[in-house]
Amino acid sequence: MTSKELKKMDGILYKVNDVPGGFLYWKRHLLERCFGTFVYKGLPESLPEIETEKRVLYGFAGIFNHKKFGLVTAWGGLSGINHYNRPTTFVWSQPGLGSGNETIGKTCAIIYNDTADETSEYQTPHGLTDLINRFARLLADVDASLNILTVNTRSTTWTVAKNRTVAESIRAAFAKKRLGDFDVVIDPSLLENIKSIALTAAGNGQAATVNDLIALKEHLLRDFMAQIGIKSAERKAERMLTDEIAADDAMLDANLADMLAARKRGVERVNALFGTNITVELGRRPNDPRDDKPEGGPEDDDTGRV
Repeated sequence: MTSKELKKMDGILYKVNDVPGGFLYWKRHLLERCFGTFVYKGLPESLPEIETEKRVLYGFAGIFNHKKFGLVTAWGGLSGINHYNRPTTFVWSQPGLGSGNETIGKTCAIIYNDTADETSEYQTPHGLTDLINRFARLLADVDASLNILTVNTRSTTWTVAKNRTVAESIRAAFAKKRLGDFDVVIDPSLLENIKSIALTAAGNGQAATVNDLIALKEHLLRDFMAQIGIKSAERKAERMLTDEIAADDAMLDANLADMLAARKRGVERVNALFGTNITVELGRRPNDPRDDKPEGGPEDDDTGRV
């Protein structure tokens, strides 16, 4: 690839401080990490698992009978309140399906993401939306800081030019250098018209290092997975007491159990209303240490040898 082709490609790369772009990237990535945690069985063909779980993750899935397509779910909102301040109506609208109102408990059943969504008053269920958005923003900020720090390792000074003409000459030379095409300035008069100022760490001089930011990113990802009940990485067991590990696993299991229980209650409502036989269960056992061992290992040896 020539320098000209590389420069053309450089124009379409994201900026190192593109936090909005990073937020969108991480939002999609974190949502994808949530899929597969729960598995539905017995769903009719008209009600795909991915469509059901996607809506549950965003807060709730309204399940109803469509006159053309059968049992379906759609994007929509909740309205009305009963004597317990719980919603009474599911208002839906979706291209290809149309729109309409369904009475909860009569023509529609709701599957919620967790107990908080199922019992909150006067609130639209958010599911994992708020959690995903917060972690996506934090990860986008860390990525931007990491990118900026990486770029700054290639440029350790500010260059100040005396006039615009000198600035353009220096800028052109630096542009080649940034792309790996090093150049030489041969006009000695430029030495009198430019000055380089060394970059210093802001504040008290304790700037984050690349390793600090990478560690923070890994910590945020582990923390996000813990919030949804998934142990995503091997912990440093030698630094943790047995009671700490047990408490950590209990927290993970509690988060997972709450979301599973909410889905089971929702599925039971669907079955009671529409005569289906749908079930939902964990799609993986991430907190079981046995899952980390390869198949056919010592634990599978019938001789009892380790």
